[in-house]
Amino acid sequence: MKKLVFLIPFLLPFTSLSYSQAEETNNQIQEVIENPVKKENSILKIYPLNPIQGQNLSIDYKLDDYQDVFVEFNNQKYQLFSQKIFIPLSPELKPLEYILTIKKGEAKLSEIKFKIKADKFGKQNISYYKPKLTIKAEEKISQEDNLVEIAKNSYSPEKLWDKPFMLPVSHRVSDVYGTKRYLNGKYNGYHSGVDFASPYGYPVKAINNAKVSLAQYFSKYNSNGNIVYLDHGLGVGSVYLHLSKINVKEGQIVKRGDVIGFIGSSGRSTGPHLHWGVYLFGKNTDGLAWVRNSSVYFK
Repeated sequence: MKKLVFLIPFLLPFTSLSYSQAEETNNQIQEVIENPVKKENSILKIYPLNPIQGQNLSIDYKLDDYQDVFVEFNNQKYQLFSQKIFIPLSPELKPLEYILTIKKGEAKLSEIKFKIKADKFGKQNISYYKPKLTIKAEEKISQEDNLVEIAKNSYSPEKLWDKPFMLPVSHRVSDVYGTKRYLNGKYNGYHSGVDFASPYGYPVKAINNAKVSLAQYFSKYNSNGNIVYLDHGLGVGSVYLHLSKINVKEGQIVKRGDVIGFIGSSGRSTGPHLHWGVYLFGKNTDGLAWVRNSSVYFK
């Protein structure tokens, strides 16, 4: 299995990174009225009109029947459970024009072109020596990482929330989403979440209503540390890493603002902080942009 299920924070939480704030997204919503297959009237809305690398695209598509309806984008297929769906836009996507297609089975219902705008992502150089582990320890880590993959790719078709999303803590951001990381001089991918410089033992809150998909105290050398993963429905998930203590159980239903755990420094970490991430259909997206845009998505 590929390691680094989540890219792991290496920053001391007391050192801020300088970074460029992504420009404000266009608040206008585009409407395209069409007559697709079976002559069902539909309305297609996308937001924002000019999405930014690393953020997401909100799609509103009105149909009478959503059975076997999918969105195809960038060689990926996303199931449309209901009228609304959110598509992750990787920070590694080039700032070009793209085509998004909605299909029912093999029949094309709608197609729309849009441009992705470039963002400015910072760089971070990391020197790291990987400790030598026993075969048993490696197997244990592999089993734990598999649990994370299962949680990321298991989501409820129903929307479990009814309000905009919130931040898990209110502290200073010490590392943003999308930072390009170089491990011992070699590119090691981008930072898959947001780090908060929070003090040890501070309560971490659920960013919205959800079902607890994963709540595990992982082994010492698992880079994620103690972890909670929440399923918010419609393919939306959120993750909380390096916890000192977990306050929920798998299968439990939590409400927006419930305390799910406490800040720690478990796993591969240089000090107390929270690594938090938002996932759409198992793929990471910019959590800060997600929370900001949710006030538009979920009025």
